[in-house]
Amino acid sequence: MVATRPTDTVGLVGFMRTLAARLEPKVARLIVFDRSERENVYPEEWQPELLPQCDLVYITATAILNGTLERLLTYCTGAREVVVVGPTTPPYPAAFAGTGVTFLAGAAWPPEHREAVMAAIARGASFHAISSLARRWAIRVGTRPHERGPGS
Repeated sequence: MVATRPTDTVGLVGFMRTLAARLEPKVARLIVFDRSERENVYPEEWQPELLPQCDLVYITATAILNGTLERLLTYCTGAREVVVVGPTTPPYPAAFAGTGVTFLAGAAWPPEHREAVMAAIARGASFHAISSLARRWAIRVGTRPHERGPGS
């Protein structure tokens, strides 16, 4: 996780329960966007208005798969860090050079856990059910193309 400040407004695109729980007590405001109809979650129609207000933005790597990542990045104009996060994040920083993405963060399952992971997936287990077997990783891609001034 990137460094947060108590004054930060953080955008979370895609409801990631564990990440939201870790961020919420550390920041001034957490704005969660998701296509589900959860309580305290904004619909994607609000992204053009609210994402530019965010100091940090975490975007689920599912946005790569559903074709929305490029559009989302255009809204992150005020963010000092933009993180693509989740188990589907490709660990390939060169693909994100010059996009405004500053970190990639994902998970991989080591070969010694293959049987347990495959059995859990076959049973329909969620990511959370197998996350304890994963190795998490983070790679810095670059810095944002702009600076917000002193204290940014």
